[in-house]
Amino acid sequence: MKKDNDFFLGAFSADVIEQTIKYYDFTLSILDNYLLGQNIKMLRKQNSFTQRDLGQKLGVSSQVISNRERGNSLPSLIDAERLAKLSSCRIDFLINSEELYNIKKQY
Repeated sequence: MKKDNDFFLGAFSADVIEQTIKYYDFTLSILDNYLLGQNIKMLRKQNSFTQRDLGQKLGVSSQVISNRERGNSLPSLIDAERLAKLSSCRIDFLINSEELYNIKKQY
């Protein structure tokens, strides 16, 4: 049984479709990294830490914190756990931008 989008997808080769899916997956991962970085930055500021302060508490440099906040690198699970404890939140809370956005509106 054909779906409505079968006709549309049939107009493209499997390679084109595969490349498009990879592109969107890549784009979404960049967006996820960016959002996680923004969440880290917001939690850092809520706790009145500088990047240097947070880096010292996590045992990394301020440059590492900067890269994470910009979405250029991701924290290890250990660092994510430490950040969550410092911020009195759960690790999954760090990656759930909707919950953090609701808190951000309060400040």
